[in-house]
Amino acid sequence: MNPEPASSASGSRIFGLVCYYFLLFGFFLGIWLFNLFCLLARPFQRSERDAARIRVYIQRWLRAYLALLKATGRFEVRYENCEPLSRIRGEVIVANHPSVLDAPLLLCLSPNLICLYKTSLHGRLLSSHTARMAGYLSNDEGLLSIRKAVRQLRMGTNIVVFPEGTRTETWPLNPLHKGYALIAREANAPVRLLTIEHRTDLLSKAHAFLHPPRLPARFTLRLGPGIDPAAFPHVNALNRHVEHTLAETLRNTYRNDFAFPMEFLAGDAVSSRYAVTIPESPAFCRDHFPGNPVLPAYAVLIFCRYAVLQTRSLRPVSWRWEQVKFVRPILPGGRLVLKTKAAPGDVKLTLEENGKRCFSGRFRHDP
Repeated sequence: MNPEPASSASGSRIFGLVCYYFLLFGFFLGIWLFNLFCLLARPFQRSERDAARIRVYIQRWLRAYLALLKATGRFEVRYENCEPLSRIRGEVIVANHPSVLDAPLLLCLSPNLICLYKTSLHGRLLSSHTARMAGYLSNDEGLLSIRKAVRQLRMGTNIVVFPEGTRTETWPLNPLHKGYALIAREANAPVRLLTIEHRTDLLSKAHAFLHPPRLPARFTLRLGPGIDPAAFPHVNALNRHVEHTLAETLRNTYRNDFAFPMEFLAGDAVSSRYAVTIPESPAFCRDHFPGNPVLPAYAVLIFCRYAVLQTRSLRPVSWRWEQVKFVRPILPGGRLVLKTKAAPGDVKLTLEENGKRCFSGRFRHDP
């Protein structure tokens, strides 16, 4: 028995834990220090130019912070088609909200972005002075908040909104609040969708702050096309369109998670064997026993259906499950062996891990 792999895995986990608590400590310490600075400097603030200068400082600090996180190798952030954020003016950026890090990941891209944030964050000593001095907008002032947002848009500032109201609880998207749609219509400002792909439970709604998440944490931010609010007869229609489009985009983003990588091992026209690698952090595991994720039963069934249709070239409309049996839980990141055995009119299949059966089923089809 070679002890090195276990020792290496243990060392990697310890390093991951250190990185995670460094993330928490650095994040909250940075916010507290910046808030203290703004508390002392706020009496000297005279104009919108001072607010823009504070946003530049925030952007630089966040960029340095994210560079440190990336350097650990435990945090990966990708930006796709986000370059226009540094050029566009006077648009409402609508994004999903899977984690606490969503706003920092966006605000580090451009100082011409301000957040519209919920009332409960406004009174927190940790960030309230920074938010006020940077010109970020709270939704606690009703119509006045809307007028302020419209004014900022007409001045060419972009407003970032997370209209779910809180971090995502219902996959792929919570129902959206429509305040952003009213602001966009009042200012005649384009609504631009931004999806945040969050392949970890890091600082999500279901994850306790002090409980270590699965690492590495991977984020991908994608900026979509603009939507003209004038093309919709009223605010509700615009909100429904944005909610539907954003939810469908997220579903399509995660759809390939069900197509787990398969490696052909052996087989013929009757039976075959494949090595199957389960992703370490598939989206559908995120809220399934948080902190100790298990592959949900429906994900196993969808994957097996996908595998059989691919390997047996069956028509999707012709299949149905005759029998299924779940023997042992399947964990993310595992490596399984998929065995299929064809007979006239059906396919039997099993999933095994280290020679132990996890799942078996019978897949019936009509010729």
